[in-house]
Amino acid sequence: MTPSARHTHPDTPLVMRLIPADYLYTFRGVWWDLLGERQQFDAVIHAVILQNPSSATVTVSSVSIEGSDTAGLIQHTVFLPPDIEQQAAPVVARDRLGLRPILHLILGTTGAVEPETTLSANTALAPGQALLLPNLYLTFPRRPDALKVTACCTAGQREGRCEAHLTVREYDSAVRYRFPLDGVWLMKGTPDSGPLDHHRFGWTNEFGIDLLQLGPGAALHQHDGTQASDYYSFGAPVLAAADGRVVAAHHTERQEWARLNPRPGETVEQFQQRQLADVQQALRGDIAHWAAGNVVILQHAPAEYSAYLHLREDSLRVVVGEDVRQGQPIADVGNTGDSFGAHLHFQVMNRPDLLTGRSLPFVFTDTDVTLSEPGWLIQRAAR
Repeated sequence: MTPSARHTHPDTPLVMRLIPADYLYTFRGVWWDLLGERQQFDAVIHAVILQNPSSATVTVSSVSIEGSDTAGLIQHTVFLPPDIEQQAAPVVARDRLGLRPILHLILGTTGAVEPETTLSANTALAPGQALLLPNLYLTFPRRPDALKVTACCTAGQREGRCEAHLTVREYDSAVRYRFPLDGVWLMKGTPDSGPLDHHRFGWTNEFGIDLLQLGPGAALHQHDGTQASDYYSFGAPVLAAADGRVVAAHHTERQEWARLNPRPGETVEQFQQRQLADVQQALRGDIAHWAAGNVVILQHAPAEYSAYLHLREDSLRVVVGEDVRQGQPIADVGNTGDSFGAHLHFQVMNRPDLLTGRSLPFVFTDTDVTLSEPGWLIQRAAR
């Protein structure tokens, strides 16, 4: 994981750390309308951390982000105190539930916030306190080369500021990936289907996608959907997206439908408490496979790997060290790990570690995309 940066100015006690600390990837979205081809470039700063190491209260008055290229400023975004506190409050709420380790895993902030540091939900930072602003999502009409993040503050009668800089990159892989399934599938995620997806806000799976197969009437499952086998995706062969070597093959996770679904007679509060206890227990054990379930990871280049998650129990067809060919069946779609409904999670990353690998943008070379705008599959709810 990239270490966090520490940036400050001599005239302020405020310290800023960014995740990522050095560079981030942007994704180019393209669509067409009456005006012709349109495009936007989006980027996510996974965390802005503002800490007060002084002995006096420091109040943050604004956080601003400037995107620029060689032609100059593209866009200037300003977050004022109400915006800052709106971002910080959910982080503090989850921290109070004992979920700071989960926040670190999602945001990549491990090591950037000391365990003894108190997180603040407001802009007035007591000595030693920090603000943690998660997932600042930005869009630009053209690709920026750099971002500058500036935080302004007051300490008593004195004003100050600190700033940090990030470079912006587009990732162009030399690996040509083919779609890892046969047939027509619903793709939730970044490539060709719009940028806004829950994966986009996770450090390690930022450009990951979920693939689900639909049945009659665009249904995800038959019967009542209370078993993994009810889902039309369940059991479909998963194919190697490119030639590679198996570097990880985990197969010991079992289907646990009740873990993510209410049990008969269980109240919403009881279900939520059981989920919280389950997460806390997983944090003391193997959190990676608690989340990912059964997994295959293939290496395609010195720093490029594809990962296939939530695989069906007892379905792996490959072993570590085996060379596989593009299109070769390697496992079946399942519902193991942190998976609601059987589906395949696919992602590309720079190392074979689900907790520390950095997610990489990718495209499929052999797909026909229908309805590429973000949208919802809807039907009238039963009353």
